[in-house]
Amino acid sequence: MSLRRSFLLWALLMVPLAAQAFPIEIKLRSEGLDIDTIPMQVHWGAIVRVKNNEQLAIRCNARFVNGPEERRRVATIPPGDIVPMRYNSQREILRLRVFLDCVPVPE
Repeated sequence: MSLRRSFLLWALLMVPLAAQAFPIEIKLRSEGLDIDTIPMQVHWGAIVRVKNNEQLAIRCNARFVNGPEERRRVATIPPGDIVPMRYNSQREILRLRVFLDCVPVPE
């Protein structure tokens, strides 16, 4: 197989991966806490990395909504740490909405 033919075959195989781009909307309710969120698309769904910039632990509840499909995740994040919250989709994602509620953990 020639190099040109190999490149064209590779380019055709990559087209479906590029077509899977979708927006991720994050609605954060954090009660004034200093929290950063970083959404990332992956081929099987999405990851939202939540960074706790506070001096105390926080508990975050995430609700991932993709049309009628909904998944919930819960994480306790220590001070200064980053925790990934993963969403695995069972269907094609057109737009993913993430509702993230974070509160301080009572000591």
